[in-house]
Amino acid sequence: MDYPVAMTTKEEGLLPSSFVKKFESTLGLVISNIPGSSVKEKEEPEAAIEEFSGDAARDAALITGALSLAPGPAGMATILPELAAVWRRQARLVADIAAVTGKSDELTKEIMMYCLYRHVARKAMKNLLISGGEGVLVGRAKRRAMHEALSVLTARLAKRVAARAAARWVPVVGAGALAVYSYQDTQMVGKTAREVFMTWGERAKPTRRRKPAAKEKAALPRAKKKPVIKTKKKKSSIKR
Repeated sequence: MDYPVAMTTKEEGLLPSSFVKKFESTLGLVISNIPGSSVKEKEEPEAAIEEFSGDAARDAALITGALSLAPGPAGMATILPELAAVWRRQARLVADIAAVTGKSDELTKEIMMYCLYRHVARKAMKNLLISGGEGVLVGRAKRRAMHEALSVLTARLAKRVAARAAARWVPVVGAGALAVYSYQDTQMVGKTAREVFMTWGERAKPTRRRKPAAKEKAALPRAKKKPVIKTKKKKSSIKR
C-alpha cells in the first residue's frame, strides 16, 4: 500500500506543482516497498553493520555527486532521480542491517520510515515507536499517526529539495557539497537502524497476555476460603 502524502501551501510554493506530485509519489513508494536482503544473520553483527554503512554512504555520495554535476535547468531534472536512488540505497542498508541482526521479519513500513528519516523529523518519527523497558517496543502506527508523520516529513524534505535546486546552479562546488551531505545522511540512517535492531531484544517485543484455557483454569490451585466466625452481639446492661 502506498501512503499518500501532502505538502502544505508554504512548501508547495518552493517547488513546481508537477514536481511536488512526483516527489510525494516517490516518497510513498520508498516507504512502502521494503527491499529484500540476501545477508545472513550473524551472532556478532557490529563489524558487518559498520561495513554496510560505509559502503552505502559511499554509494550515496557517488550517486549524488554524479547526478548533481549537470548545471541549471538540466540539473533540476536530476533532483528527483537522485533522491529516489539515494533513498533506495539507504532502504537497502536498513534491510541489510535488519537481516544481519536476524530481524528481517520485524522490518515494517513504520520501522523503515523511522530509520530513513528520524534525523530529518525526530519528533514526528518518534511517534511511530514506543520506548520502554530494556529496549525498543515497536507498535503498528495508526493510520492517522502515519499521515501526520508524513505531513511533517514532506515539509522538512521540501526545504532540503529547494536547497538542492539552488546548488544545481553552482554545479562543481554544489555537487561536492551535496555528495558530502549524502554520505553523512546515509551514515545517520545506518546509525539509527543499528540502534533499532541491536537494542531490540526478545524481551522488548510487545506481547499480548494470553487467557488460560478451560483445562488450564481447572488445573490451577484454588485459594481456600477462610472460615467466617460469627460473633454474637452483647446486650447492653444499661437501662434507658
